Amino acid sequence: MNSRYIHELVPRHAGIARQIADAQNSPCPDALLIMRLKKIRLQYRDQMKEAITRKRLAVNKGQRSRFPTASARLAQAFQPQPN
Repeated sequence: MNSRYIHELVPRHAGIARQIADAQNSPCPDALLIMRLKKIRLQYRDQMKEAITRKRLAVNKGQRSRFPTASARLAQAFQPQPN
């Protein structure tokens, strides 16, 4: 994953967020459309998190952590949770 991929996901995520806001502010909001848009927005968010994590791991691959215990706890805390 490279920076270009991450930078492409950010405007997509923001665009979906704008669509959600517009749909919620409409005179007759469509709950199904809003739900679908929110799922898409969450997918983009998850893709961004994964890409950033992979990029950080690639950059820090050869480096030892100065705080191995804290690093292990953070890595465990940010593992994807099953739905």
